[in-house]
Amino acid sequence: MDLNERYSKVAHAMAIELVKSKTDPNELGKIYSYLQSYKSREEAGKKFFTYLVTLAKNGNKIGHSKSTVTYYENISSICDQYLKDYRDNISAILEILGWAKRLTYYYKNTFTLEDLDSEELDTSSLSFQSERQIEIANILASEEFKIGQIVEARITNVRGNKVTYNILDKLPNTQKEPKISQILEEKQGQMVKVEIIELKEDGSIKKVKYIE
Repeated sequence: MDLNERYSKVAHAMAIELVKSKTDPNELGKIYSYLQSYKSREEAGKKFFTYLVTLAKNGNKIGHSKSTVTYYENISSICDQYLKDYRDNISAILEILGWAKRLTYYYKNTFTLEDLDSEELDTSSLSFQSERQIEIANILASEEFKIGQIVEARITNVRGNKVTYNILDKLPNTQKEPKISQILEEKQGQMVKVEIIELKEDGSIKKVKYIE
């Protein structure tokens, strides 16, 4: 198993645990941003775990709701379980946390708690996921899309005013293009450039528009 595969499996396991414990993924995002800001400190990985414990103890003073303390306790416990072995490798922690953050939105929006409870944490045994679902989840975990970003996409279908772009030849996305659908129909099968104009909560692409 190479490093990327190992990190991916840890991130999947963390995301499933976070969803099962009903932890707000936005709080994990804040912790990820904190670590990004302080990653250059000496022994940043070790200090990260001290920060998580402190955050859980003082969550009632800085939280925005009664659930915030529980969220911090869950995150601290799950990070302690899955990331302690990487405490001397801040890059590994950041990479896994980044994947886990996006995968938490994915699992939260895709599966019920009963689905997640019915399987082992090892993603290789998640039989209710198709290979395509796992592939898309891994793409979302490894790619960080931004509004305004220009990406390549293949036009795979044009029906009426609806155009299906296969973004990066991996992620299908159908948009209404009433003014240029006839032009794009002639480009079916070709690679074009589209601009990302809206993202979903999980960081995946919601809307794009044709550029050239």
